[in-house]
Amino acid sequence: MIKFISKKGLINFSVLFYFTTLLMSNQFDCYFLHVLFYFSLVLCGLAGLFVNNCTLSKKKTIIILLITLTGGVNHFIIGMTSIKNIIFLILFFLTSNSLTNDALNEKTVLIAVWLNIFVVMYRFFTVGFWGNIYTNSSSNFVSVYLMYPTVIYYSIIAKKCKKFNIFPALMVWILSLLSRGRGGIISTTILIVLLYFIRYRTLHIKTRLAITTISIIAISIAMFNFEFIINKLNTSIIMEYFISRGGLKSSRIRFWSEYITQAVLNIKYFLFGVDASNIEIGLIFDFNPHNSFIEIHMCNGIFTLILVLVTLLKNGIIGIKKQNYLFFACMVSIMIRAFTDHVLWLAYGTPILFYFMFYYDNIPINSNIHYT
Repeated sequence: MIKFISKKGLINFSVLFYFTTLLMSNQFDCYFLHVLFYFSLVLCGLAGLFVNNCTLSKKKTIIILLITLTGGVNHFIIGMTSIKNIIFLILFFLTSNSLTNDALNEKTVLIAVWLNIFVVMYRFFTVGFWGNIYTNSSSNFVSVYLMYPTVIYYSIIAKKCKKFNIFPALMVWILSLLSRGRGGIISTTILIVLLYFIRYRTLHIKTRLAITTISIIAISIAMFNFEFIINKLNTSIIMEYFISRGGLKSSRIRFWSEYITQAVLNIKYFLFGVDASNIEIGLIFDFNPHNSFIEIHMCNGIFTLILVLVTLLKNGIIGIKKQNYLFFACMVSIMIRAFTDHVLWLAYGTPILFYFMFYYDNIPINSNIHYT
């Protein structure tokens, strides 16, 4: 049999294809591009299985079976998860096999990072800071789509113990500031600050000065326009929409509060997920809790939520013990972003969640791998 492409080449091509189609499907409202994105999930999943000789570890097999089972139970008992969503979760899960594969080169993911940066910059220049950057989502998701490949890129570097360039993260932070999304500003600020301190010891004095100067300028621009931004938000169509329907500025917190209350008071909801149609403000949000972890519970119940949180916590502890602070910084920043939006569950970035859950699967726990 003729070997048209190496296993390494297949992994890198499929991952780049995934990030590219993800970007393009949000830039153009085109059915064909959405089909290509779903095809990229299949391609990544097959590539990951092929490179691993069509096998899954016992841990991954148990996890995907549990996710499928809890999604099915939710579908029949609660009704917040559809069969289509369960299929998507399986595809997202398989896609993560390519992301966690050692054959994936950080340069491949860096291409995806810069593609996203250039597209956002181009849109800022063409439609302005208040225009729609994406056709299918608000400007709040600028930081989300920028962070997806960025956290993967730096995590791969951490795994390979290489020195990293802080500039891509700096660009992501600046563009997130300009997009004005509060969750994005907080999470990317945390990311850039942590990366700066991790890398600070090895940076040349001129580089330190350059980064500090750029940061001061970016913060100054944001502070100078702070009052304008707040006034714009308070008089926006979206805010008027919420207020006219009895919503408050803390609408998300209200949704979370009502959701948690119903989950605690009803054993069925606690175990299998809350029916969001019973939450008054849920209709305004189109049953989107704007919190990936609440969404995990809503769609798959408490057992899957505990599984995800425990796995992430375990990897975070391992990262700290190994002094792999670069990986830890990436995981913490994207999880904070997921806390305020539809980011990591039944979303484009679900494979990124699985990536951090399985990050240490191919690394012996007692190995001395950490960024120096």
